[in-house]
Amino acid sequence: MSGSIWAMCLLAVGWVMLWIILHDFSGSVLTIVFWVLVLAECLSAAICALATSKCREPLDLPVQKDVFGRGLLIWIAFCLLAIVPFQFRILPLFQGNAFALLCLLAIVLALVIIKLYAVEMLLSIRQWAAVGMLKVTLFLGGQDADVILLSVLLGYISLIFIVAFRSFDSERTKACYRIQIQGQSGIFYRYADLFVLPFLLEGDEALIYLFARCMSLIVTLVLSYIAHNASPSLRNAVVQHDVTQFARMAARLNLGFLLIGGSLCIAILTAGPYLRPDIPHLEADLVITLKWLLLGVAASVSFGAVEKLLEVSGQRKAALLFDVGAILLFGVLVLPNAQPSALFIAQCFSFVKWIHSAAGAIYLILHKGVWPGPTALLLREIRLF
Repeated sequence: MSGSIWAMCLLAVGWVMLWIILHDFSGSVLTIVFWVLVLAECLSAAICALATSKCREPLDLPVQKDVFGRGLLIWIAFCLLAIVPFQFRILPLFQGNAFALLCLLAIVLALVIIKLYAVEMLLSIRQWAAVGMLKVTLFLGGQDADVILLSVLLGYISLIFIVAFRSFDSERTKACYRIQIQGQSGIFYRYADLFVLPFLLEGDEALIYLFARCMSLIVTLVLSYIAHNASPSLRNAVVQHDVTQFARMAARLNLGFLLIGGSLCIAILTAGPYLRPDIPHLEADLVITLKWLLLGVAASVSFGAVEKLLEVSGQRKAALLFDVGAILLFGVLVLPNAQPSALFIAQCFSFVKWIHSAAGAIYLILHKGVWPGPTALLLREIRLF
């Protein structure tokens, strides 16, 4: 088993352990704690993407100070953007809980440092560090959301000290930045709903959407891993200007998305209701929200690895145009609604994902000769049996 698979498994197990520990808490504690953790992951990923946006292969070192400096400035700007709406009471999720917002800001900074400087295996155990501190806190009797968030923050800080005491050579640092550079594409589009949800939802509605979104993210992460592993071969075909080979490999990747992604969607749809938080009156809303979010994921399953194929084929401007268009469409659909429900946001986000994937797939057909999903079987070189 390769290091990347081990890292992915360790990270997944860490999130499962966090969910198991937090599962039995009250709805309000579970909502604020898990929401802060998920939002911190998304925001730190976005900050790292922006901080490394000027890094290109081959990576010239030293770039650590420049990258961290940009990341710190972006984090400061984000703090201002978060504090201002909080003061004007337009962040319902954090209303009356300033300490949770401060913990979010601190956890985001800690994750940025870890993601920019930690090697892959240390990066994958960040949730384990949080779990360790959380277990100690619970053993000492801490049950409050603020205490739990503080313990998670201390877990991340402890991992930063481990990272700081490691020696960094140029190749290891290049590997760290490569991870961030390869994860830049489409990051704001992928997490657009999570970025705006603190302004829109609170209480039970936030918990419904958070759980359903995390379940659907399992499919997205697995498909992202598959696309990431296929990237070197696809890039090699592009460099060699082998259009036929690129089309064949892209078709195989799209077929893999269809078979693996479709199976995962069915599995999650079956298992999701059994893993839900123990809040009976939310069951019906949670299941229907999960179905709609999985329907959105089915866009990638049906049309294939559109984002990755646009990235590796050098169509960055087209990819950026599709991402910006999708974000604007999502905003137009959601923001005019004064009090949207979790179900309504899930429906809007799923609709946007289908439009985005369809537009990207049509572009690839016209410009690269790459056909989506089931149409990959039209190539003679591909056989199911």
